[in-house]
Amino acid sequence: MTTARDTAALLPEPEVLRAYLRALAILDAALNNDLQDRQYESTPPGVPAWKPVS
Repeated sequence: MTTARDTAALLPEPEVLRAYLRALAILDAALNNDLQDRQYESTPPGVPAWKPVS
């Protein structure tokens, strides 16, 4: 049986994981046709969050 600690040990460094997950979120948003489901809230400081056009 695998524990959460074992699984966490397999993950890459936080910066690498963050970049991968951001890329995955952008790809998901690009492929998703439903604008209501598009949300991207992880923006760098000083950059306004992207809002879908209504």
